[in-house]
This record gives sequence, C-alpha cells and structure tokens, in this order.
Amino acid sequence: MTFHPAKHRHTACLSSAKNRLIARAEQRSRRLGVNDKRVFEVLLSEHRSFSAYEVVAQDADAEPTNKRLQANQVYRAVETLIELGVAHRVESKNGYMACHAPDTCSAHQILICNSCDQVAELEHSKLDATIQKSVKETGFIPEPHKLELLGLCPNCADEQTTKN
Repeated sequence: MTFHPAKHRHTACLSSAKNRLIARAEQRSRRLGVNDKRVFEVLLSEHRSFSAYEVVAQDADAEPTNKRLQANQVYRAVETLIELGVAHRVESKNGYMACHAPDTCSAHQILICNSCDQVAELEHSKLDATIQKSVKETGFIPEPHKLELLGLCPNCADEQTTKN
C-alpha cells in the first residue's frame, strides 16, 4: 500500500476491507460482535491511526443514536480485529489502524506522516531479510514486530516544498 492522494476514492478500500473482515471471521469460525463492526468502521473511515478515545468520539459522531462505545469495548474489539489480521497497533501514536492488505498481511513497516497523520503499510522483503539476517547474527530471537517510520507523506512534502 502507498500513501493516497488528497482526492482519494475511499469506496474501494472500504468494500474490500469489509469483505476481508467477514471472510476472515468465517474462516476462523469467529462471530463478529456489533462493537467489532463499529470499531472497524471507524478505523476504515480514514487512512490514519486512531486512539481508543478517538474511536469512541468518531463512532458517537457517526451514529449519535447508538449507545455510546466505551474505551474498554474499543480495546476488546481491536484485539479481535488484530487477531483476524485486519488491523494493526501503531505504537508511536498509541493507536490503531485498519489493514488494507488484499490477502494475508505481511507488511512489517508502517509509514506515518507527522503532518497529516496518514499511515501506509509498506511490504519490503529486502528490508525484512536484512533485519532478520542482522538479528540472527546476534543470536537474538525477535518477536513479531512492526517497524514504524515517521516523516512526511508525498502530499505534505509537496505542500511544504510549495511553501518554501
């Protein structure tokens, strides 16, 4: 996945991600709760990470007639979504993002824009191999991980260049 242009058509992302969630839940014989679906809808609403409290607020804004989500419900729902491989934890932002990989996600790098907070997954097998080789040489046994890189997305970089 790459960063999306400012005028990105988000409909295709939403449709395929929702279908993937349903398929993964069925494959693993998991029943999705209402809160799982509500939290996933918020994570899918933008290509950025959301804190649990941002999920609560955005869900309340989207559906003011629903019973308000609580942060602990968001954490439980996100756990389920991560287990199903349709969401990631973004440590540096203390938040969560939807995974938009079409199949099984093997992206170990997350790119995060410091300006607009947009996030993108990067699948770079050579980088993964280099890290694995370097780690193996030390005898260290790593746990599953994500590498988070902070910087400027192309949209914000262009904007900054234009200002200068």
